[in-house]
Amino acid sequence: VGPVAREVRQLRTILEGHEARERDRVWVSGQPSGELDEARLVDGITGAHNIYRLRGDAPEGGGAQQRKPKVIRFALDLSGSMYYFNRYDGRLDREMQTAALILEAFAGFEHKYRYSIVGHSGDGPCEPFVEYGRPPADARE
Repeated sequence: VGPVAREVRQLRTILEGHEARERDRVWVSGQPSGELDEARLVDGITGAHNIYRLRGDAPEGGGAQQRKPKVIRFALDLSGSMYYFNRYDGRLDREMQTAALILEAFAGFEHKYRYSIVGHSGDGPCEPFVEYGRPPADARE
């Protein structure tokens, strides 16, 4: 974890500050410009000007709480080229550091995020490393 300790702290700060919204963006109708609102066609024929709609942020309704954890799947490259070219560009080392970053940063956020880590070589089905909802309990796992 040493080489990615700073990145782990940064990602944990981002994860702590992330707030899930129930409604990310909604259609705001009754606008003087934008996309024509089909529900207001009759109003447009009668001369109304606010017959358009725009995408906008949902009105703040007391801050919606996250009911379900976000589900994330991380796929790692297990192909032979990762080992072969590692001596030239360190790609396997960086991938192992990325896996350590994920494991360390998401520890303690099981109530907000369910994640899994799989590996894929292109030769067969993916190899599971971490199953959803079952992160490693300690460093040995």
